[in-house]
Amino acid sequence: MPPHAPGRRHGRRSGTPKPADTWIKQNLATDGAKFALHAAIVGYFSVEPSDLSFLHLLFYISSGGGLESLEASSLAWRQEIPNRLAQRLGNRVSYNCPVRKIDQSGDKVVVGTDTGTVQARRVIVAVSPQLASRIQYEPALPPSRDQYMQRMPLGSVIKCHAVYPHAFWRDNNSNGQLLSEEEVNSTFDNSPYNGIPGKEAVLGWLSELQQRSAEDRIDIVRSSIDGTTIWAERVDHHLIDGQWHDIPVMGIIELNADQQVVLMRDYFDPGLAL
Repeated sequence: MPPHAPGRRHGRRSGTPKPADTWIKQNLATDGAKFALHAAIVGYFSVEPSDLSFLHLLFYISSGGGLESLEASSLAWRQEIPNRLAQRLGNRVSYNCPVRKIDQSGDKVVVGTDTGTVQARRVIVAVSPQLASRIQYEPALPPSRDQYMQRMPLGSVIKCHAVYPHAFWRDNNSNGQLLSEEEVNSTFDNSPYNGIPGKEAVLGWLSELQQRSAEDRIDIVRSSIDGTTIWAERVDHHLIDGQWHDIPVMGIIELNADQQVVLMRDYFDPGLAL
């Protein structure tokens, strides 16, 4: 499956795409194999195999370097790629700036946003098909692509995060992943290998907030610890419609007896941001 041309195989265009569940029923013989692929699809895409194109599934696996590579995507170093790209780009990364129009009728692509326009040689639309359908395109997209995006709703999933004082599963060289036919059908270890729980981690997170970009800054005024409660008084600076807004915020973080975060709250006046 060539990622650059998923609709072609051996130099020829493939036939009509079939749902993933059709391929599973026709090609997998054992219940274990059917269950494993079904669980992987639900875990990665948050949809049932009947709602996913098998062609898109192959494209996704191929683009990720194979199924084993996708299963390792929870490693902490994966996040370093976008973090370091953002550092190199600096202030060129725009936040709270949704794209409304993409015009590629000329020699360059012109992207229109709420705050202005940007010109580029190429544009990558990295949002879900449903959100991409809300963008105005010039010239208009092909009817088949437009109809596809309107008929591709987002999946629904409930995700819970559990924090443990110690990653006990690693003591047995286990990876923390689980597949099940119960209501909780999959688990993943998304914690960093050098992470620490409790007050130190929270205070470190607060200090990192001060390193955010110029378009969205946070200044920590003071912070204190009272038993299992962390208080952080700060001022959020947001660039909204070309003007800076200073919003005083009182953040409260509560920990349980095992130093695990059980509650995070921010108190501020929303009217100051309007």
